[in-house]
Amino acid sequence: MSMISALFGGEGGGNIWMFVILGVFLVLMIVMSIVPQRKQKKKQEEMMNSIQVGSKIMTIGGIIGVITEYDPATDYYTLNVGTKNNPSYMVIVKNAIRSKLDDSAVISYEPPKAEEKKDDAKEEKKDEF
Repeated sequence: MSMISALFGGEGGGNIWMFVILGVFLVLMIVMSIVPQRKQKKKQEEMMNSIQVGSKIMTIGGIIGVITEYDPATDYYTLNVGTKNNPSYMVIVKNAIRSKLDDSAVISYEPPKAEEKKDDAKEEKKDEF
């Protein structure tokens, strides 16, 4: 008996259903892995397109900053990772951006002024004695 007759009838008639079921499972696995991947890629592209000068972002290294410049020829972004009064700039590539942050998501840190530090130190010395 030939292989074809064994698949489609005769003694091994149930084998064709096994291949159909395996084929259906294979197609389902491919679809279930590709569809979410495409959605995630589309969402990432929309986020990247919405980034502009003045946007707060987080890099893949966890650095948070505000975009101050963009060079479309090289896809370099200049970030201010310091404060408005004491800026500190950093240049990153476009692919280093993880996410765009809302203004409410970032808590700005202002270091204490030198006068406050001196007053706190004097009070601590008084408490020690």
